[in-house]
Amino acid sequence: MNTVLVVEDSLSQRECVAQQLTWSGWNVIQARDGVEALQQIQSNSPDLVLLDLLIPRIDGYRVCRLIKANPHTQNIPVVLLTGKGQSLALSYGIKHAEAYVGKPWQPRELLDTLKRVLLDTKKEPQMASADTWTDYGILIFNIIKLYECRVQPWTEYGSQIIKLYEISALILYFINKH
Repeated sequence: MNTVLVVEDSLSQRECVAQQLTWSGWNVIQARDGVEALQQIQSNSPDLVLLDLLIPRIDGYRVCRLIKANPHTQNIPVVLLTGKGQSLALSYGIKHAEAYVGKPWQPRELLDTLKRVLLDTKKEPQMASADTWTDYGILIFNIIKLYECRVQPWTEYGSQIIKLYEISALILYFINKH
């Protein structure tokens, strides 16, 4: 049974998608924002991520980029879930994702897309190079800069920002050691 992480801030849409996937035999885990999505990916290693673009805390674009930049998660396929009015945003996000499904979605279209993406993206994990880890570290630092310029994120997401710093330090240690 494949596991899919559904990342959607709307509870009703998240539950609707989860029910459709569960009825079709998928194991479903859920997240309501970008930070929670990254935590779920780290702790559950889903087979696929169904990701809304406009979500709180860390938006879907950055979540997708972090998934694809991280050597440990880069082979997890991402399917974007997007509204019709987001065509420009979608063209930016699709560079990093494997596919997208428009809102409102058709159940059959959603299931067919997820199955196709899983079949198309069965890749063997590859050893990450120092350049890959460096790129990932730079992306994390850029996200940290984004949050540092706001006071509210430090009070609300301070532990997540500190965690990103710790990851960056590990990356630098790994790069310097090899």
